[in-house]
Amino acid sequence: MADLPADSDFHVDEEAAVRASNLLAVMSHNFAIIPPRVMPQDADSVVFTWDHGNLKRYLTVDSSDFGVMDLNKSQRVRCVHDLGGTADAYTKLIEIIGAEPLSSTNTGGNA
Repeated sequence: MADLPADSDFHVDEEAAVRASNLLAVMSHNFAIIPPRVMPQDADSVVFTWDHGNLKRYLTVDSSDFGVMDLNKSQRVRCVHDLGGTADAYTKLIEIIGAEPLSSTNTGGNA
């Protein structure tokens, strides 16, 4: 999307595209997630979407931030998740998405 001409409806600035690509790579290599649909939002954000029955989940990524919103498709009710602006945002993101880790590390002494 970043390689498309700037006047294209599908163009996204390079920083947002790289950040979205990196976030998706980390999530897909470490967690069991369903591949999302991908679309641009304006020219400065990438949106990943997942359908979960009557719920549609949106993960919006721009060059400096990301956020999650759920939409109840039948009632048209939105729920915006507060991820905070700290390192905990990534942990909250994984919890909201409900992704199971692909592997685990045993830190206990009884390995």
